[in-house]
Amino acid sequence: MPYTKDQIVIIMTGQPDQETCIDLFESSWWEDFTHEQAAFLQFHQDKLCMPFGLFHKYFENLIGRPVYSHEFASKRLLQEELETGIHPTLNEILAQIPSEKLITFTQNN
Repeated sequence: MPYTKDQIVIIMTGQPDQETCIDLFESSWWEDFTHEQAAFLQFHQDKLCMPFGLFHKYFENLIGRPVYSHEFASKRLLQEELETGIHPTLNEILAQIPSEKLITFTQNN
């Protein structure tokens, strides 16, 4: 089902059901928005309504830094960063990973 830009904004201000998310995904709705607008609308959804790779790329443009996949599990922290513009350090980002799952590599020349 084709959606107008206004309809998409209205739908995305709520939490669309799975069927609507699939319809949105198939409509390629994000092509009618700037990357930042699409990332902002998708970020506030519980369900993915666009390809994750595009969302990830667009969200990095929106927030102004590389975003590691595990950070999307801490939506509250990303929301705070969007609101304040204060970026975490690499150590703060890595601290979000449980220690039993964290593997780091170093290279000595």
